[in-house]
Amino acid sequence: MHLSSPLVFDDIFCNAESTSLLVFDRKGIIEDINLGFEKLSGYSLDALLGKHISVLYTPTDIALGVPEGVINRAVQAGTSYNDNYIILQNGSQIWVHAECVLVKDQAGEEHLVKIIHNLHNEKQLEEQLREKNREQEKIILDHDTFVYTTSHDLRSPLNNLDALVNNLGENADDPDMIAELIPLINDSIERLRNKINELSVIGKRREEENQSASVIFQDVYEDVLKDLEIEITTSKAVLTADFTHLPSIRFAKKDIRSLLQNFVSNALKYRHPERQPFIHVATSPVDPSLVLLTVEDNGLGIKQEHKERIFDMYARFHHQVDGTGVGLGIVKKIVNNNGGRIEVESELGQGSTFKVFLKVQEPTTTGQANTARLNTL
Repeated sequence: MHLSSPLVFDDIFCNAESTSLLVFDRKGIIEDINLGFEKLSGYSLDALLGKHISVLYTPTDIALGVPEGVINRAVQAGTSYNDNYIILQNGSQIWVHAECVLVKDQAGEEHLVKIIHNLHNEKQLEEQLREKNREQEKIILDHDTFVYTTSHDLRSPLNNLDALVNNLGENADDPDMIAELIPLINDSIERLRNKINELSVIGKRREEENQSASVIFQDVYEDVLKDLEIEITTSKAVLTADFTHLPSIRFAKKDIRSLLQNFVSNALKYRHPERQPFIHVATSPVDPSLVLLTVEDNGLGIKQEHKERIFDMYARFHHQVDGTGVGLGIVKKIVNNNGGRIEVESELGQGSTFKVFLKVQEPTTTGQANTARLNTL
């Protein structure tokens, strides 16, 4: 028998199809449902009668005590509101908004009436809009990173070329030295041209172009060393690398190159003046979806109070060394965009170890198609 109440008329309760009503006692035991709730949930009255309202809640909400909270607030205040998922008879979930009201029937007995509105479509649209906003934010971050990376990555090959040209000018009367320098200048120009072409392609198609490609660390590392050849030679730095534990990664090649170039360049730039620079780069797997890139040096090191700020854009703490403070800022942007993280171990005057945890990027149909187009350029 359906309940009769001054607040809920029998004919409305029984016949309303667009409004879902659920009636239960102060212990949460279901006493009645209307036609609207039957249509919404797929349950019949016989299937729910005598059961606790928690059968309609998700395991997460049950663990959080949501059903009991709804009852307690309604009993104490006379009404309560909440938005949550409910479990339908077929096991699926929908997002609803509900008002729970404490009422009395004609006999003076108290009951709780839950008025439920289906907001699932609105929730889905909201999630889609939120996801699009996240995508737009990522695009903006990617563009910012691209601008910083472009200006910074061109610096090393330009410096290398500048040093070679100056050397050529100083040895203009030495035919043997000119003959030795000209091939090096041509090689440097070619690598600079390749870098500009690479950045141009990336700028047009953004990061997706390389996401479906497997990047070989050794190849990118050797390319970076060529751009830093002058700094390595003049500083007499010793560089070692071990990629045997993880030779490659599915990632944007331009970003791997920027990470390696910025870390190695910084290690050379902030080397200790009283000892030969030593830089070691290594990779290793953490799990199937996470990779660890480690860069270790014996340079100037970082003060404890500066560790949290070294990745800020334009932050500089060794002012006796020329620099823009952009390198580690670029590194942080790349890692953040990837969803990874960076850990720093450093002792002032002894050196630093950077541990970069990168999420392996999944191949996408878009990325594969774009890579195919790149291969035709």
